[in-house]
Amino acid sequence: MKIWPSYFAAYGSIVALEVVAAASREDLSALSRIGRRTLVNSIFVQNYFVPLQWPHSWTIAIEEHFYLLLPLLLLAMTATSKGRPESAMRGVPIVGAAVAILVLGLRLATPAQGALTGSLYYRTHYRVDALMFGVVLGYLGHHCPSMFARLARHRQLLLLLAASALFVPLAPVRLIHTWGFTLLYLGLGGLVVLAASRPDFGLEGPRPLRWSARALALLGVYSYTIYLGHSALEWLRREVIERLPSPPPPWLDQIAFLALSVVAGVALSHAVERPFLRLRERLVPSRRRATPGPVPMPPGESSLGTDPMDARATA
Repeated sequence: MKIWPSYFAAYGSIVALEVVAAASREDLSALSRIGRRTLVNSIFVQNYFVPLQWPHSWTIAIEEHFYLLLPLLLLAMTATSKGRPESAMRGVPIVGAAVAILVLGLRLATPAQGALTGSLYYRTHYRVDALMFGVVLGYLGHHCPSMFARLARHRQLLLLLAASALFVPLAPVRLIHTWGFTLLYLGLGGLVVLAASRPDFGLEGPRPLRWSARALALLGVYSYTIYLGHSALEWLRREVIERLPSPPPPWLDQIAFLALSVVAGVALSHAVERPFLRLRERLVPSRRRATPGPVPMPPGESSLGTDPMDARATA
């Protein structure tokens, strides 16, 4: 309900436009290519095909594979713990560490040409460690709050990891696609821990800080549909530019593309995403509407706010 409706609406729009364009040219080979690509993207295996079939959607394919495998993994863990879910969940950090080591080992063991062909970048079994790390953080935050608080206490280290992650794109390709991916999810995970420990950050203080925090939070609300919108507009943009007598200045092209991506993302969210989320809430009501309880903080530091607006702003 969160991912599929907006995904198929955005991708379906691209397919419809491409079919109309190919049919107007009576290009049967193009229609055949569109059909094959549509099948690949509809079952979320596009990240294993080269060249990529709708390039920006490889991340969604990885997410869908993970969302399929994670419940199976948790069910298997529950089965081995004699049906006691609480006991099984205690193994999540161990499994997370095992996945991190295994996936990093796979990346290191892959020949260097894997980085050049993109296989290390796009394929699920080379990237799933980042999603599993998020699961581990979620487990610690909900089930081991004291341990999560001790982790959040090391703010300088978490900030250093986050800052280091920003320099990963400057490294050689082979390093990016091996240790760099690990540093990226550790650094961004550190930001998640810091945000969870201070959900009120930016909601008080100087007005520019408050405005910046709320603008970033609003961008986060629409981030998924903006991502889809920019993917759809990329195809439309290419088609339009090819038909212009002369291309627009690069700065104008980039500004217009960014602005239209945001507009398309907001429109897609209100037209498709939010109605389906309301439908989901009616069909499968949330078991707990309240925000999670505060994470214990070290003495002398501010505790988490309980205002739902704080939690939404952080999200």
